[in-house]
Amino acid sequence: MQSYLNNTPQSLGLLFEDEVHELLVQTKLPVLREKDIVKKYGQNVKGIDHLLLHQDYIICIQDKRTSSSPVLSVVNHFIQCVESISWKENKKCIGIYLTKQGLTGPARTAISDTNSRNKNQFIELHDDNLSRLKYKLLDLFYSNHIYIYESDDSLYMLPARFEGFT
Repeated sequence: MQSYLNNTPQSLGLLFEDEVHELLVQTKLPVLREKDIVKKYGQNVKGIDHLLLHQDYIICIQDKRTSSSPVLSVVNHFIQCVESISWKENKKCIGIYLTKQGLTGPARTAISDTNSRNKNQFIELHDDNLSRLKYKLLDLFYSNHIYIYESDDSLYMLPARFEGFT
C-alpha cells in the first residue's frame, strides 16, 4: 500500500482505492486495477477501478471517496463501461458503485432502470464511515459466496454485525 503524506481529497481517494484493492486481492480471484483494465479492454472503460474475474461473472467496482454525491453523467459512464466489458467477455457483469455519499436521485434512477432491462446488475453501496462501507462490500461478497482469506489461507470469518471492522 502506498504512503500518502497529505490529506488532500485526491490522496485520501487513492488511499481508499488501495484499501479496497487489498481487500479484493484476499478473495483469491484474479483482480485487475484500472490501468490493467484499460490495457485489456481499451480507453473507453476508464471508470472502473477494480475488476474481479469470477468463473460465472465479472465484478466491476468503482470507488469514490468524495464528499459530494456521484452525479448522473458519472454513473452513466460507469454503466457504459460495465456493459462494454460484459459485451466483450460475453458474461454477466455486476457493477458495484462504492461511495462515501449516496448517489443523486437521477443517478439512482439510472441504475434502477438499467437493472430492470439488463442481464447485468448494478449495486450502490454507500456509507460515510469507510470501515463500515468495506464491511458492506464484504457482506455482499459473502452473501454471494465470495470469501476473504487470511495470509495463511484460512477463511476470514465475517462478524455477524459491524463492530469497527478495519
